[in-house]
Amino acid sequence: MRHDFRNHLPQVVGYLFYALVAFGVLAWLLFPAAKVRQAAVGLLNGIGPGIQWRIGEVAWRLPLILSFTGVEGFVPSDSTAPVLKVDRVELSPGWKNLVHAQKLWVHYSLLLGKGRVEGRLSKSGSSGYQIQGTVRGLQLAAFPLLAHGLERKVQGELHAVFEMERIVNGSPGWRWKAQVTVDRGQVTLARPIFRHTVLPFSQVSVLLLGENGRVVVDQGKIHSTLGQGWLNGTIHLDSYWPRSQLALRGGFHPEPSFFQGFDSTVTLLSIRDQLKNKPLPVSISGTVHHPGIHFEDLTMQISALEQEGR
Repeated sequence: MRHDFRNHLPQVVGYLFYALVAFGVLAWLLFPAAKVRQAAVGLLNGIGPGIQWRIGEVAWRLPLILSFTGVEGFVPSDSTAPVLKVDRVELSPGWKNLVHAQKLWVHYSLLLGKGRVEGRLSKSGSSGYQIQGTVRGLQLAAFPLLAHGLERKVQGELHAVFEMERIVNGSPGWRWKAQVTVDRGQVTLARPIFRHTVLPFSQVSVLLLGENGRVVVDQGKIHSTLGQGWLNGTIHLDSYWPRSQLALRGGFHPEPSFFQGFDSTVTLLSIRDQLKNKPLPVSISGTVHHPGIHFEDLTMQISALEQEGR
């Protein structure tokens, strides 16, 4: 006797649905949340020195999404106020890509206040892996870690596109690049420059190319009410990021407001005359925490002008 499969389809679907619900309930009941939280905290503590992490809640939900909420990082000197806070982290496998390309990757999503970071992690080569992602609307003021490390205020809305690759051949490490833009922000200067204690900007953009402990800074641009400038060079990373060494050079086209508050002395008139046909040369050395800003061949004149203004 022939049986029409279509007649049994509702029954098959019903059994399948029942099996999925039963599996979901069983997995939820048996989910080792405490062990997953402990493993995740250990992984985070090993990534960045000097930060101790706590995770509030760990949950598993269909369709196979691992969720962490209340992820907070603390410095050893203050275990009450977090310097990094992630509201929610979600990890889920890319089933569609597994079916079509037969390659498994994991989708991740981080919610940080009004900002979001999301992308995917996939296998690369025999033992390496890749991380790709985007950053949208990340408020730098919401990260006390920056102000804590710099001992200065940083504000702005960060957007970025990035990709990272774990290097397995030769010297193991990381290779990565990121196109970064920060809109509508300001940074407190390490020391006043022409009486300015804060550098406001409408936009800062830069292409960062990193490999292990070296970062190439390329296509750096700044648009500010004080002027327009550019910057290129390298950063040599330290295990404690504020001690990272800077070697940057660029130029700056100052607006009249850059010299606001200074009398039209011979020194100021001389500087402005020299800047009619060329930008103000700028070089930055020292560390991220204590940067030294030099104006190259105009350093002596600018120093004299600042002395006159005191």
